Amino acid sequence: MEEVEASLREWSVAPYGSKLETDANYKRMLRYACEPENAQAVRVGVASHNLFDIAYALLLREHRQVAERIEFEMLEGMANAQALEMKRRTGDLLVYTPVVKDADFESAVAYLVRRLDENTAPGSFLGALFSLEEGSSAWREQSTAFREALETSYSESLSDRPRRQQDRGNERLSVVSADKPFVNAADTDFSLPANRQWLEELVERWRCKRDELQEQCFLLESPGRFKLVTFVSMPSIHHARARSRTNTPLAIRTMWRRRSRRL
Repeated sequence: MEEVEASLREWSVAPYGSKLETDANYKRMLRYACEPENAQAVRVGVASHNLFDIAYALLLREHRQVAERIEFEMLEGMANAQALEMKRRTGDLLVYTPVVKDADFESAVAYLVRRLDENTAPGSFLGALFSLEEGSSAWREQSTAFREALETSYSESLSDRPRRQQDRGNERLSVVSADKPFVNAADTDFSLPANRQWLEELVERWRCKRDELQEQCFLLESPGRFKLVTFVSMPSIHHARARSRTNTPLAIRTMWRRRSRRL
């Protein structure tokens, strides 16, 4: 979904580029959420079926004494044996499932297909769950993946900055040769603060001009020669400033709605 959006809008893909980075960031966020000063601000729901991540979250919340602020969440109908064990160990478990009207059943199917795609992807924990036994190849694979992600989560190479860095305020247009391949201009990403600030400044700049600038038009002075006439709003008389293509300054006064004559 994110790749489709990025392709259509000519944006960088927002999520991390690899599962390792995504898993590492999940663990980093989990540590941050389990900091006592942060856990007091919100109730944190750890949504995962990965037993390694769940065990990590259990250790964190006990070690940092925030067990009452950290709860666990799972999907209905997926790994029910895990869900029952988590309910027994933690005393509480939030289970969620899509609930739709009959007319919106396709939305539920789309949700289930997305879950199916995730759970059958290479490296998926639930995909390996059926053959997961301590010491098995699936166990070693999942254990190694967890350790690598945990180590990466402490690395400075794991960026915490947005992958989209578009800034309309600092962009400069450039001429591109017609011989080069065409590249479409990217849409403006208004989720970025820099672009929202650029738009606010643009609106404010034109709001100031609104009472001055009423209308602009080109008047034909002679064949191949035009003048740019700007009509400026005044209480009773509208002034028109004109400038020819030769940059010769001219000035006229005319009543609004009066038919323009040759200057």
